[in-house]
Amino acid sequence: ATGGATKWVIENNYFGGIDAIQASAANKNMLLTYIWCSDLCEMRHNTFHMPALSYKPSSALDSSDPIACVRLVGSANHIIKNNLFVSDETTAYNSLISGTLNDNILSNVFYNQGGNAALASSGSTIDDLDESNKWMAVTFADTYKLSFESACNPLMGVTQIAGITTDIEGRTRLTPTHAGCYEAGWGFVLDETATNNSTTISSKAGETTDVLLKRHFTDATAMYTLVLPFDLTDAQLQEAFGAGYKLSVMTDAYWKVEGEVLYLRFDYVNHLEAGMPALLQVGEAVTEDILFRDVTIDASDPENDQTVAVMRGLYDKTTVLADIKSYYLGTGRYLYQYTSDKETKGFRSYFYFPDFESATPCSARIVY
Repeated sequence: ATGGATKWVIENNYFGGIDAIQASAANKNMLLTYIWCSDLCEMRHNTFHMPALSYKPSSALDSSDPIACVRLVGSANHIIKNNLFVSDETTAYNSLISGTLNDNILSNVFYNQGGNAALASSGSTIDDLDESNKWMAVTFADTYKLSFESACNPLMGVTQIAGITTDIEGRTRLTPTHAGCYEAGWGFVLDETATNNSTTISSKAGETTDVLLKRHFTDATAMYTLVLPFDLTDAQLQEAFGAGYKLSVMTDAYWKVEGEVLYLRFDYVNHLEAGMPALLQVGEAVTEDILFRDVTIDASDPENDQTVAVMRGLYDKTTVLADIKSYYLGTGRYLYQYTSDKETKGFRSYFYFPDFESATPCSARIVY
């Protein structure tokens, strides 16, 4: 990226295979570099894979960094965003980015095996960059597979760049998106605002996979309804909703005074069954999408039928029609009648009382 251009724009590319293929000292100490930047460069959504060198440089830990993904030369304020850097070289010193760092290096993911990779020839670390960048020291089973799948861990997702909506193969990028040129998917995504979650769930029935749930629980004092198409253990519930979460399910429903007061009996539980509507109070506010790992999808109808009271789960954003038999959990933990059609987001539930007939409806009360 030299030659007097005003700006070089390098997007959605895969760089791989750089190697020292000869055993001679001269060849082993060659400067191996994918991109050499002296003119202004914008590098976004590229994947850089540095495999283990066939022949190691004679000065294995020399900070002259004989290999580098990107070399920044001069004082240009280069833009380096949402790139994936993968280093499999465990012996030779190598630089993922070599040169002078700046504030426009944002939302990149660095995977490094062996601890010899640095960000710059001066030995800079991830702490010298904006906190949106992520650094992972890991042991790889197959770095080629990792680099092609493009950091498929949703927890390593990065902010989407406006205008870059597809990857190197034309696949739609998610929000948050992957670093690198490939958008492999999170397993799959369930979004509270989507109207087709049920179709997705049915197509995945029986599969064990990762799921990214796009629903937030921002008020730790509120009571929420929750229904999901997979089981969750106590450990998974604590990880998702905080150690102090409270989860309860309806175990009985009965008339305290026939035709007047309907009691809904709830019991606290420490696990969630697939398709079982529940009440949830989170242990801490949940303000980001939630990743559930290795869950098995169950496409059965989300409902809890206690004869005189039914909790009907919704996986899709749905308009629930006005009905004297239908109620939703609202402000103050009260049940409110659907007096008009109301849009309800997915992964929630509402109450249906088949015996409520009067224009002046009976009352229902949740008890423990």
